[in-house]
Amino acid sequence: MVCEARVVGEIEEIYSHCSEAFEDKVIVFGGKMADKREHFFGVFDLNTQTFERQDCLKMRVNRSKFSSCSINDTVYALAGEIYNGKTSEVEAFDFNNQKWEPFKPLPIEVSDHNSTSIGYNLYVHGGYASVCSPFYWLDIREGLWSSLGRGSHQKVSYQRVRHTLLNNSLDIFAVGGVYDENHTRYLDVYDSRMDSWIHSGIISSPSNERFSHCSVFANNTIYNYGGITSNNGEKFVSNVETIRKDHFNNEYILNKLSNVTLEFVDASCVFI
Repeated sequence: MVCEARVVGEIEEIYSHCSEAFEDKVIVFGGKMADKREHFFGVFDLNTQTFERQDCLKMRVNRSKFSSCSINDTVYALAGEIYNGKTSEVEAFDFNNQKWEPFKPLPIEVSDHNSTSIGYNLYVHGGYASVCSPFYWLDIREGLWSSLGRGSHQKVSYQRVRHTLLNNSLDIFAVGGVYDENHTRYLDVYDSRMDSWIHSGIISSPSNERFSHCSVFANNTIYNYGGITSNNGEKFVSNVETIRKDHFNNEYILNKLSNVTLEFVDASCVFI
């Protein structure tokens, strides 16, 4: 498989932010610039390949190391770090009204976590928090957070941070990240129908270790980009990695693709 990366445009230098796609645009919000937390909001137009900063649409709470996901025409910014530490606050941005509004806060303050959405449901997993490996779910029509993944002996009970969280509309994938030192699995799969975590068969090793990276799910495949590895000293990762399920053998297969031209960490990505 050939993997090619190319520059399609430039935005301002920012990290520990989030991005979401809407029609032919990508919005970029939150994060830090020059080690200073910013009230940042910008729009990248895919047609003109130009970026415009729009501070009039910035979030109510200035945050970094948070997570985001979208449902229909609404983007949710969840928890993260603010001026005085971690927060549990959640905000919702309506693309049609072009406005941020407060939303139901998480039960705990957390940062360096990740989130995803399936249907009308928000899922938040991992991060630095007062409890070990938080995993919460909320139906946006009901507005009540509940704890998940507690019904199985295979529950993910270790702390996992700076990872990615993806879904295929049924299963949720927790990929990479920094774990409790005794943990060895690289990919964990949560079955939303059974409310339990299952073994993926892929273990964490120096050859595939990756955190603070980006991931997207497309064509039944997980694509991992960038990030950091501590294999032979902490350094940036330049290769692209894929994870795909072999349904015949009922196992997940990890493959390395060609290196990309860019190395990055604490970035964000979207699939369009």
